[in-house]
Amino acid sequence: MALSECEQRKLDEIERSLHSDDPALATILDSGVVRRHRRVVAVLIFVGGLVALMGGAVAALSLPLRGVVMSVLGFVAMGVGAGLYVSGRARTRPPAEAGRGAGSPPAPSWRARMEERFQSRFDDLGR
Repeated sequence: MALSECEQRKLDEIERSLHSDDPALATILDSGVVRRHRRVVAVLIFVGGLVALMGGAVAALSLPLRGVVMSVLGFVAMGVGAGLYVSGRARTRPPAEAGRGAGSPPAPSWRARMEERFQSRFDDLGR
């Protein structure tokens, strides 16, 4: 979704003020360091959740309530870590239009292709 001219001007103004107020932070954000570290943090959260899940299973033998709570928190942490990793990977992919010429039509999405295949199966059955 494209930004309006007013929104784009505001965004440019915010970016300029960030560069003037905190150049070190602006450099970090521009270089993609945050994006690279996001994957590492996601993996660490996932591994920590796995450890908590296993520790909760062991703790449930002697303290059932504490073990169950620990296991559930570990499972949730694993989900959060996996979600961060997947969302980080989706954002780092290059845009699909980068390799195509300006006049070529956009490629159909994965969902559109699957719908076409599904529809063609029913069309073939009706003949």
